[in-house]
Amino acid sequence: MNDFLPLPRGVIFKPTDEQLIEHYLKNKIASEKMDFDFIDLDLNEIEPWDIPELCNIGFGDRQIGWYFFGRKDKFSVSRNHTYITTKAGYWRAEGTGCAIYSDDENDHNSLIGMKKPLAFFQGREPNGLLSQWFMFEYRLETNEDESGTLLQAQEESWVLYKMFKEPLLQKLLLLENQLRPLLKGLPAATVEESNQRIGQY
Repeated sequence: MNDFLPLPRGVIFKPTDEQLIEHYLKNKIASEKMDFDFIDLDLNEIEPWDIPELCNIGFGDRQIGWYFFGRKDKFSVSRNHTYITTKAGYWRAEGTGCAIYSDDENDHNSLIGMKKPLAFFQGREPNGLLSQWFMFEYRLETNEDESGTLLQAQEESWVLYKMFKEPLLQKLLLLENQLRPLLKGLPAATVEESNQRIGQY
């Protein structure tokens, strides 16, 4: 059982990217105690729709999300994309991600981590159907070695995930697929075209 403090009534858990890296992911890698702890999940063994009921912290809104830790070594590479496969489908990494910098006044603009979006497709690559499940993966990126073992642990250790649903985006993509051939005489949008729209969202 996780030993963490419950959120007070009326308080929403909404940390910044920098806080997720500095106060949660870094402490997880260093095996330090946290006020709020997230569950550990193997993404190869669980579907996204089963995750919410397991998470002790989170909500489905994009601005809040469900939070959990996972291992770094769950990705496989195919067709120049990286994937995490499940029985029902696969998570696909989208784009190169973005850098996260420290907001500490004494260490301003120091790189501390990376944030990468992933989308869940039902079925098998490359013909999977885009779902309404998305998440951000947070990775530690630092040259700091305060404990003498942090960098070694980082190489074989943890990442932090924030998962959420985008029902409106899903409906828009489905509607586009249905109307596009009728209105323009063009073929339905491919998965790759839909994926490009996710990156612009």
